[in-house]
Amino acid sequence: MKLDQIDIETIEIPKYKQRQYFSSARFRGLQLIVKNNGRKEWHFRFTGKDGKRNSIKLGDWPDMDEDKAILEAEEQKHLVKKGVDPVINNKIIRQQKTKDEYRTGMAISPQYRFNVIAGDFLNHKEVTVKPATVKKYRSALNVHLLPEIGGSDIRFLDMPAYERLISTIAKNSKSAAQNCHSTTRALFSFAVENELIIANPLMGKKSLVKRIKVQPNKDFLSPAQLHNFLNELNDQPLSEDAKKALMIQIYTGLRIGEILAIEWDKIDFRSRKIIHDDSKTGEIYTIMSDAVRRILLEWKRDTSERNCNRVFKDKLDTQQIVDEMRKIKAWLPFGSHALRKTVRTYLQELGCPHEIRKIITNHSLPSGIDAHYEFSDQDEAQLHWLTLWAEKLEQVKESATALHKGIDVAEDDPLLAEFGDLL
Repeated sequence: MKLDQIDIETIEIPKYKQRQYFSSARFRGLQLIVKNNGRKEWHFRFTGKDGKRNSIKLGDWPDMDEDKAILEAEEQKHLVKKGVDPVINNKIIRQQKTKDEYRTGMAISPQYRFNVIAGDFLNHKEVTVKPATVKKYRSALNVHLLPEIGGSDIRFLDMPAYERLISTIAKNSKSAAQNCHSTTRALFSFAVENELIIANPLMGKKSLVKRIKVQPNKDFLSPAQLHNFLNELNDQPLSEDAKKALMIQIYTGLRIGEILAIEWDKIDFRSRKIIHDDSKTGEIYTIMSDAVRRILLEWKRDTSERNCNRVFKDKLDTQQIVDEMRKIKAWLPFGSHALRKTVRTYLQELGCPHEIRKIITNHSLPSGIDAHYEFSDQDEAQLHWLTLWAEKLEQVKESATALHKGIDVAEDDPLLAEFGDLL
């Protein structure tokens, strides 16, 4: 029956019918469905690109009259002409709306909202833990966690969704994923202390990230990139401290944090040793090649007016170096850790033994048999290979071809010549 033949307000359908359909005479495909409970709904019927008939609800009468229903139906018809299924499109819109509400915490009491608790958590930690730890918490929250789960209710956090989030982060950076997980665990403990939740749901999941299968990160500088690094570093928009720290890193393979923590009175230029009191592996030292001694002595002369014991600015830390390097990502598409990998990778290419590479990069302290190197003591071995590496860097600065990787390909390979007819 056509709508122009009836009065919508007075429509009644037989009790034995669940619903009845009335078509609009003004717009093809527009229908009014009247249900036996008295509800009246506008629907638009259409034929999808798969040739199947379908319909989508537009709204309820009398909130939406026929004129408004026609305007909405025209929009849906326009989508159909563009090849878009209105039902699928509407589902996507609803999902996005739900996701936005989830993120922004609409309809959730502020005291239980993840982003509100995160703010209180950071304020509390700023006066109870080291600034470096607070920076890690802040980075994990602002970069990864709050954009995804900031508006969620901490009492009812979707744990499978949370683990998928951590897994996604781990595919790009396992350390970032671990930091996010550690931060969330600490935040939950804070919520328990403030009686917002009864127990920490992550307390028994300290090793969550370790269970995630992650492809190893093989990023290190190619010979061409290393050539550019050595020749163009001083031209980049970095602080002088950052440039000098990165240059020391490419000559030593040390962690950037270890370099930034160096103090002048812990450097013995005569014995070629830099003492690291706060290293991850305990009190150890780094042997300096002449190249590194020159870099540090020139830097000491250039910064003599600072009158401080630290080699670099007092509050300069790893995060600040990372932030500076992000600004030059187009020039150097790697983080500072890639420079460390570069040193160790090419030391291997040059023939440096595994144990000496580990000691040079402070990956472990020698113990047992490893504490005694076969043909030379370890200090001399380190100096030998670091000097060789410094000389190689000077060659790479002139030409990237100075670093050769892989097996030599002989043009007159006798074995291949013997079986040439097969190849």
